[in-house]
Amino acid sequence: MIRRWFILGILAVVMVSLLWNFYREAVVYHAMDAVEKTEKISKVSPEGIPSYKPSWNKGIVNKNLFSKLRGYTHPPSAKPTESELPPVVLVPPELNLNGIILDQYGEYIAFIQKDGGSPKRVRKGDTFDGILVVDISVREVKLLWNDEELNLSMKKIKTIPNKTAPKTRPRR
Repeated sequence: MIRRWFILGILAVVMVSLLWNFYREAVVYHAMDAVEKTEKISKVSPEGIPSYKPSWNKGIVNKNLFSKLRGYTHPPSAKPTESELPPVVLVPPELNLNGIILDQYGEYIAFIQKDGGSPKRVRKGDTFDGILVVDISVREVKLLWNDEELNLSMKKIKTIPNKTAPKTRPRR
């Protein structure tokens, strides 16, 4: 029993000693203590002993590994002038007129599909995707895109005759 307590006591003393050393060397460690001690000694020392000289100098700063100034630098590329740039050719969007209806207020509404997307309902004076609707008539829509007039028409589409309209007899 005494042997067990003796061994535990020795282990406890060693553990406390190691913990105190860890606390002093790692937890409350101050890196500049060593520099300050050597600086104090060098100032107090007689002239025969070389004085303290800092090791971090301009040579190390100029040779910094992580500086952006080190390494290969790409030569500046020459920017093309306006005369060297190719002219920009604007291609009008692909527009399809899906239909025109007359709403309850007597305005024509056109269903226009742009670049294969879903059709949009537009009225006279509306703008969509940089395109201005100038005029909508019964079978035709006039649009303005980049100062260029575009016409969409349904004139080639055959219509179903209106059976509710009164029939007129041709005269002989």
